[in-house]
Amino acid sequence: HWVELASAVVGEGAARPLSQVELVTGEEREALLNGWGVSRTGTGQTPVTLGALWRSRVAARGTSGTAVICGDESLLYAETDVRVERVARRLAALGVGPEVRVGVALPRGVEWLTVLLAITRLGGIYVPMDPEWPEERFTFVREDSGAALVVTPQTLREWRELPEPPGPAPVADVPLDAGAYMIYTSGSTGRPKGVLVTHRGIAAFTAALGERFAIDADARVLQLASAGFDASVMELLMALSGAATLVIPHGGRALAGQDLHDTLTTRRISHTLIPPTVLASIPTDAPALPDLAVLATGGEALTPDLVRRWA
Repeated sequence: HWVELASAVVGEGAARPLSQVELVTGEEREALLNGWGVSRTGTGQTPVTLGALWRSRVAARGTSGTAVICGDESLLYAETDVRVERVARRLAALGVGPEVRVGVALPRGVEWLTVLLAITRLGGIYVPMDPEWPEERFTFVREDSGAALVVTPQTLREWRELPEPPGPAPVADVPLDAGAYMIYTSGSTGRPKGVLVTHRGIAAFTAALGERFAIDADARVLQLASAGFDASVMELLMALSGAATLVIPHGGRALAGQDLHDTLTTRRISHTLIPPTVLASIPTDAPALPDLAVLATGGEALTPDLVRRWA
């Protein structure tokens, strides 16, 4: 870029304003626009909303594929969708519809997943809220996001005491550029900021995950990240990209060390996203993980030793 700048400000181009100087070479521009910047779907399918993606997976895998495993509970795609529709009816009765923001403050588990998917069915915007957050952050996100309601464990208990709303729940048709979920930054350098992620962005990301990580219906994806982190959505999208199985730790507990290794082994996890610090906590003498096909890590600097160990 310095060479391009120097070339532009000498000779015939010396009188040009800097605003008109092109720093990007023709070769680099071609790579950005038609190489790296090309959106790949991996399946040739037209991008769809998150709700439509879920429905396509239910149609394809229905009673033949496991959607989620949590503890002793295992649900097929069709069984999960029955629960999603039931929750969607409840949310619709409370006014949730296209682009209505809904906070979800539930521990990771089957109920967390069904509420999230019910929101997308209605075209609403999922706002993850970690139940372990300090009260100050919880209140800030609730108010700043403009959430119409927040679903908590107490909310679910209250719903169970009420009669079921009439069904079926509506299926919203929202544009791809509508918001799908809103995630908040850590706020470590100031106030947390809400980032609205669109269905179009999710569609491209999901397709890329499935293609790059070779995720198929036989894959098992570990849901490791807490709900307050963007990685939790990435893990869900990894599973949906291939109509795979999402494995959630029982009780939504945090995993590290030997406990994490045991879970990877006993649950036969094939795809997982683990931060370097957590990855380093796995004992160095732990047995190999024969079922693990793809290990993604990031968010922190990796040490050379950690790379050598897991490469």
